[in-house]
Amino acid sequence: MSAARQTWQVYVRNLRVLRRQPAYLLITVTQPVIWLLLFGALFKAVAHIPGFHGTYINFFTPGVVVMLALFSAGWSGMGFVDDIGNGVMDRMLTSPVWRGALNAGTVLYMAFTVTVQSLLIIALALILGADFKGGVIGVILMMMVGALLAAAVASLSNAVGVLGRQRETVIGTVSFVQLPLTFLSTGMMQASLLPHWMQTVAKFNPVNWAVVAGRAAAMQKTDWGVVGSRVGMLVALVLVSGWLAQRAFARYQRSL
Repeated sequence: MSAARQTWQVYVRNLRVLRRQPAYLLITVTQPVIWLLLFGALFKAVAHIPGFHGTYINFFTPGVVVMLALFSAGWSGMGFVDDIGNGVMDRMLTSPVWRGALNAGTVLYMAFTVTVQSLLIIALALILGADFKGGVIGVILMMMVGALLAAAVASLSNAVGVLGRQRETVIGTVSFVQLPLTFLSTGMMQASLLPHWMQTVAKFNPVNWAVVAGRAAAMQKTDWGVVGSRVGMLVALVLVSGWLAQRAFARYQRSL
């Protein structure tokens, strides 16, 4: 069986698990709606601050897409913790399956779910008055950026899950990094209104790379220079994260 076929089988397995958990499916579908309505209403007055440009719904929509990618993909490693506890992981690793397919299939699944969530965000944002000046191409680029961030975060979460082997390890690690990465970005606040030290940190924050790229792609006439540079950095992060995840699977197998 080819590597692509094995990756597809892991992806399909995740879809089947999702179908058997209707409550989780409902949360996955409704979460984007809640986030956009709740945070959009909470921070709407920010648009009236001197120095803020445009409407808050236009500013915030890419931020919600990216935040959902971060928060959804962050829990990806929990699935492998369960597989380890149930003995499924050991059985898979004794088969001739390509080890990278275990991570790649899960990453593909997370990218798919984030894309579905992004479509819901975009539809609701249009209803609330968002103006996607980048057109269809810009919107597609914004969704792609969210999927890239989800892929990188999912790989890192998978690595933590496989190495830690406990749900508490994944929960602790994810909870420790998610909110700081979110607030140290321009997802909710314009860069010029952030403290100087936060502006500096945001330049090295992958979450901010995705927010800036999504905003430059969809909410204005597409700035290809900004989008291209940030997408390049995110692709590099995906490759590094995937390599780390594959190393984590190899280390786990050696410990058996």
